[in-house]
Amino acid sequence: MSKAASENQNRVILKPVITYKTTQAAQNKCYCFYVSRLSNKYQIAEEFEKLFNAKVLRVNTVADRTKKKRSKKGYSQRADGKKAYIYSDTELDIFPKLEA
Repeated sequence: MSKAASENQNRVILKPVITYKTTQAAQNKCYCFYVSRLSNKYQIAEEFEKLFNAKVLRVNTVADRTKKKRSKKGYSQRADGKKAYIYSDTELDIFPKLEA
């Protein structure tokens, strides 16, 4: 396995969740990310501090269950996911700004 592939597998924070709700929450220094299903709050906080050089106040995690999808061949289901709401002490420019 290549070095880049092994680093990609060890990632805890996968990508930001960009919706209207999370963009509003970002104004209050709360950021939402998809994270690895096997990660815990301590690992999420540690990686967030490394990536963004910001202190983490608290982390809330939510198990993201998926719906069954129907196709010609029957039912299928995507893999379950996990989201983390991370409260930070500094404001970051991750999410777009909302116009009032």
